[in-house]
Amino acid sequence: MNMRKAVIKLRLNRDWVQQRQAVGGSVMDDILQAYYRGDGEAEVSRQDEYSCTIRTCYESGRIMDLENRLKSVLRGYMGQEPDRSMVQWSIAPVWESEAPAAPADPEVQPGGPDMHSPVEKEPEPEGRGRSKPELPADQSTPREEGRATLAPNQGKTVPDSQPTQAVRSEETEMVDKVMARIDALVGADGFKELAHELARVAPQVLRHNTQDAFARRTYLFMEGDGCGLTTQLELMGELLSALRLFPFSSGKRVTEISGDHKLGEMWNLVEGRSVVRQIISIDLCQWMDKVRTPEFRTFLQRLREEDGRHILVFRIPFVDQDTWGKVLAGLADILTVRMVPIAPHSLSQFRDFAQRLLRERGFSMDQEGWQRFEQRIIMEKSDGHFYGLRTIKKVVDEMLYQKHLAAAAGGEEREETVIHAPDVLAGPAALADRRPAMEQLEELIGIDSIRERIEEILNQIEVSRTCGGDLQPSLHMRFVGNPGTGKTTVARILGQLMRERSILSKGQFFEYSGRDFCGQYIGETAPKTAAMCRDAYGSVLFIDEAYSLFRGDKTDRDYGREAIDTLISQMENHRQDFVVIMAGYPDDMEVLMEGNGGLASRMPYVIEFPNYGREELHQIFMSMVRKSFSFEPALEEAARAYFNSLSDGVIESKEFANARFVRNLFERTWAKAASRRQMEPDQPLVLSAGDFRRATEDREFKELQERRKGHVGF
Repeated sequence: MNMRKAVIKLRLNRDWVQQRQAVGGSVMDDILQAYYRGDGEAEVSRQDEYSCTIRTCYESGRIMDLENRLKSVLRGYMGQEPDRSMVQWSIAPVWESEAPAAPADPEVQPGGPDMHSPVEKEPEPEGRGRSKPELPADQSTPREEGRATLAPNQGKTVPDSQPTQAVRSEETEMVDKVMARIDALVGADGFKELAHELARVAPQVLRHNTQDAFARRTYLFMEGDGCGLTTQLELMGELLSALRLFPFSSGKRVTEISGDHKLGEMWNLVEGRSVVRQIISIDLCQWMDKVRTPEFRTFLQRLREEDGRHILVFRIPFVDQDTWGKVLAGLADILTVRMVPIAPHSLSQFRDFAQRLLRERGFSMDQEGWQRFEQRIIMEKSDGHFYGLRTIKKVVDEMLYQKHLAAAAGGEEREETVIHAPDVLAGPAALADRRPAMEQLEELIGIDSIRERIEEILNQIEVSRTCGGDLQPSLHMRFVGNPGTGKTTVARILGQLMRERSILSKGQFFEYSGRDFCGQYIGETAPKTAAMCRDAYGSVLFIDEAYSLFRGDKTDRDYGREAIDTLISQMENHRQDFVVIMAGYPDDMEVLMEGNGGLASRMPYVIEFPNYGREELHQIFMSMVRKSFSFEPALEEAARAYFNSLSDGVIESKEFANARFVRNLFERTWAKAASRRQMEPDQPLVLSAGDFRRATEDREFKELQERRKGHVGF
């Protein structure tokens, strides 16, 4: 099979070479040594002191690297950019079986062709058919508007039209393939815009031989973790190579440098790559507020001295305009910088990405599966450890494996390539209760007054919407009470109830703690908070321990205050289809409202969750037992006796965990039963009064019976 090769012809001006040799040194020797260092596979044929022919693989990156080495040698002799009257450089793409011998070129005259001029057409070997006549420059095939055309240099003679056109066709196809992959990315609109810009400008850069100036351009990517930076950089490298805009070295095209390093360490990492031509990405998260310092400016100046050896990309998180504007200005003092903003992905984009991953593997998912998937992603985001597209890939991999397990178990008549809800691993919160929301509320113990207050609030909202005008109240609420009093459970059911009554369009439940809204870096908090609110439009955004957003000071580093300001704006602008519920201790919530007057006025509804009484604690415990296990009658009496033994000081304490404490006791009880059953494996698991008493003998439960007052922590 024929392989593409490139025949590169080089011819130096005789008078100039003789003049240089008169003062010592051989220009051609230095050029050939540079080629051997750059391309050990190149075949070099030297005709004399003025001309040579190099035969190598036809790869744009390799050829551009050789060209830059030629320029470097000539620049060393001349002290300036090579004058085109001094050298003729030409390249002809050929097929291995058709590569003709390359005679020396005629003497180069001043004003001759530039360094990208193709060679004169070689005579055809005897017996070979004549090649097709070349097309005039203005008859090149039109391309899609806005996309680069890798056409021949206009007005130049093309050597062997058939292989040359085939090469160009392959190059064009390569560009199209890379652009198609870029356009198929989920989100990343800023990167897509950059890619199309590069494709449009490439013909101009090549036509005017300004690749060196292009290589000195730098890029500032603004995007959060998990938004696909590594993929984008790799695609950028493929695109620059396909467009022949940058001569990458062989091997990987991208090196990423973490922002955890000191500036000196980052420079050493860059300098260590000086012999390799790559995209180098430098994380500036830790340096966003230091770009004007002398230390950082020295770092930028040293990068500038690299003089286009690398494509430099800086990365910062998705921050507010004031912050990224300062970073951009600091970089632009020394470097030419192109901003590339990439917004965080939405829930719908995460779903699109998951759908694409499944489709690539020949799988699909039914509607209930997608509902469970969305709940799983909401749950992943709520724990403060969400990594964007990487997390989506993890979840999809889990779903595929669960599907394989279900199919391997046999007896499943459902399609092997359709993901169903049971195949989506999720916690209890994601297992939606299909019963009406009010029915779920009615089964909760000890919340009669809360249920009545919720019904009153919803009635007012519904009536106000029918009346119109200025009567429509805000939907936002405050849930105040100690831990374990049911605030989270009621808020989750409330979202479903408001959807059933057409007050909210979606009714999903998003749960975060107060400090989850605060960014890690300066300028990150407001965009992060706004993105979390956008996810929850049409649903309930539940903020537990909301008081942690307010520290009572006015320092510039209090990101909580910035989060509150953004929340207030979002609550006001989307008050008709967005519910924010802030929850916490009564005293702490009061301090939060007093320190932020805008919050109190926008959260008119206050629902108080009192501590449970002894009988209510007993009922909650027995409801947990009945849902999961068989039990001996004596267990119920043993439980009642224990809860009745708790003092007023315990159950009225601010730190008492209420239903959370009951759940811990329930889980400890059946753990004792499970241990007992290990001794009697043939017996069914039945909870007994003995299991309960052994559980209450554990320190954290026993001490409550001994305390009348004081601190109790859970």
